[in-house]
Amino acid sequence: MHSAISNTEDQMNLEPFFGSLQLLCGGFAGSTAALCTTPFDVVKTRVQLQALCPISKYDGVLQALKEIFRQEGFRGLYRGLSPRLVMYISQGAIFFTSYEFLKTIMFPEQEVPASSF
Repeated sequence: MHSAISNTEDQMNLEPFFGSLQLLCGGFAGSTAALCTTPFDVVKTRVQLQALCPISKYDGVLQALKEIFRQEGFRGLYRGLSPRLVMYISQGAIFFTSYEFLKTIMFPEQEVPASSF
């Protein structure tokens, strides 16, 4: 059994998958997603929470976006960004790395050399 495992490891080029390239790319993609979507998530949450109050503060999504920016600035729109960044960066890094690793296991004949990037 040990020889079957070592033969499989010899056939696969695992070097690029345990490097930091996939982790960095995944983390960058996750941080970009968090930076782009956080203001809309803040607006969505506030609009949803106003349903619990008898008086509506916002008439719609666009009006809520403008009002939050007017009263609180960018800081208000990006409230909760830190935990969101931690979550999205780690998820993106894990997803990209595992995707690339599993792709080489499932489709070894379609490997693209790292030098082509």
